[in-house]
Amino acid sequence: HPLTRELLLNFAKSLKGHGFDGARIDTVPYVPLDFWIDFHREADMYFMGEYFDPDVTKIALYPRKDAMDSMLNFPLYYQLINCFTKRWSFRALTSTLSLLRDVFPNASIPRLGAFSESADVQRLPSLVPDPVHRKSLVLYTLTAEGMPILYYGTEQGFVGGGPGDYDSYR
Repeated sequence: HPLTRELLLNFAKSLKGHGFDGARIDTVPYVPLDFWIDFHREADMYFMGEYFDPDVTKIALYPRKDAMDSMLNFPLYYQLINCFTKRWSFRALTSTLSLLRDVFPNASIPRLGAFSESADVQRLPSLVPDPVHRKSLVLYTLTAEGMPILYYGTEQGFVGGGPGDYDSYR
């Protein structure tokens, strides 16, 4: 809607000069790409977008079009969870990393957000019961290529419920 767009772009302009380093933008794919390009330009700050999808090409679209500076690396997250919970081969992880390197420009991968938990996914103890495996997964995200993101409660082993139990994810 044009009025909503205008109000949000004015809000973006108002963010300048307040000392914000950046912001995480939720549900990026549900808003037209051209809006994010304008919003990013008007706010003139660092944006990390969220696109809850394992497809590397989908998350790559936003940094390439200057709609976001970075994205949460959900493709990496999904492969890590598969390797540490379903005992998938690490070859799938290697394939995802190769694809990330092919799809993203050289300078972009270090800016992707590497994480093992977020408000939108199950807590690690409910997925990875073995604390040694859990620590290994977190250590990987802290040392992998990208910006490490540690979600609050990870350090305390917060337990989240199963699918549909969203309140316990937080």
